[in-house]
Amino acid sequence: MVATSAGPVAAAPAAVSTDDDLRDYFGRRWPEFFVGPDKHQELFQRLRFSLSPYQAAFGRELPKYDLRPAVQKLAVPTLLIVGSEAHYKPDMEWLAQELPHVSLHVFPNVGHFPFVEAADAFLQTVSEFLSHR
Repeated sequence: MVATSAGPVAAAPAAVSTDDDLRDYFGRRWPEFFVGPDKHQELFQRLRFSLSPYQAAFGRELPKYDLRPAVQKLAVPTLLIVGSEAHYKPDMEWLAQELPHVSLHVFPNVGHFPFVEAADAFLQTVSEFLSHR
């Protein structure tokens, strides 16, 4: 299951035609993923962008991706983590209502990447979840 949704993922691919175009596109969007003043540009600079996998995921696979009918059949403990300001928070809340053995943790004042913006709390949350398994 994709970490942010059981599908389908409604995200139209960006109109880009090269790896550099894709990097430029995400470079403009990057600050939107973070709530605090630190936009973690050093992390962005280390990322690599490849047009072909991006187009395959967002243009072909994610629009038809839909595991919603199977969610209630998952019989494993599941930890859902989301930032309070993440655009996909409603999808995570839906998953939390549908999964039979779920823990939902919402990090306050955090965006798309809780493992970056709240790294210590993220690690503690995951460690605590795993230590009870």
